Amino acid sequence: MEINKGSFARAVLMGLLAASVCLLPLSAKGNKGGGKGDGAASGDGAKVLMGAVGEIDAKAGTLMVDGKTLKVGEKSAFFPASKKEGATLADFKKDDKVTVSYSEKDGELTVITLSIQSAEKGGKKKKKKSE
Repeated sequence: MEINKGSFARAVLMGLLAASVCLLPLSAKGNKGGGKGDGAASGDGAKVLMGAVGEIDAKAGTLMVDGKTLKVGEKSAFFPASKKEGATLADFKKDDKVTVSYSEKDGELTVITLSIQSAEKGGKKKKKKSE
């Protein structure tokens, strides 16, 4: 059986991102800043931010999410809904709902991964029962 390395890597990355989002409320309890739990406290390690994309400046390699300016780095990975591989910042647009994992160093926020938030599973459609 042949495994597509790109799909496997994406699945692993999305699983890790989902796990970090699930653990976010636990790490927010220790956040001395008392923020929204977005991991904005200083320190090492990846932080997660969820929200709508504001302005995107592809030339400068920056975007805003929930009022925070994030810089795209050489190793930033992008996961838009429209592409499976070879995605860039240009594949995202204003008002996209995204999840961003990022690092913070010397006050600069650098994107590690940027992905479209998944739609809710199950949807809101329900079949009506006929009596």
